[in-house]
Amino acid sequence: MNTSDVITIYLATRRAQGVQIRSGARALRQFARETGDRPLHEVTQQAVSAFLRGHGALSASWTTKFRLLAGLYRFALARGYVAVSPLPEIKPKLPPPQTPYVTA
Repeated sequence: MNTSDVITIYLATRRAQGVQIRSGARALRQFARETGDRPLHEVTQQAVSAFLRGHGALSASWTTKFRLLAGLYRFALARGYVAVSPLPEIKPKLPPPQTPYVTA
């Protein structure tokens, strides 16, 4: 089953549970495009890492994407679409949040 098919089923299931997942749906579809929309079990750790890293400097969006993919892969593992999750076990150290600059 292709990545986009699993994502469609996952999103339908989440929406049936009452979860609104608009921006997450967009990110998951982007994941399918960037990995070539191949069968989900063929997606490599390198492809997942490249998607999580994105373009430019490492940012907090890494965590958001990681959580989305973790949910997708938990769903896929429970239903037998994949045997193992290609998500990285070691999470990178993210830069500290920026301190807001406020003038008096």
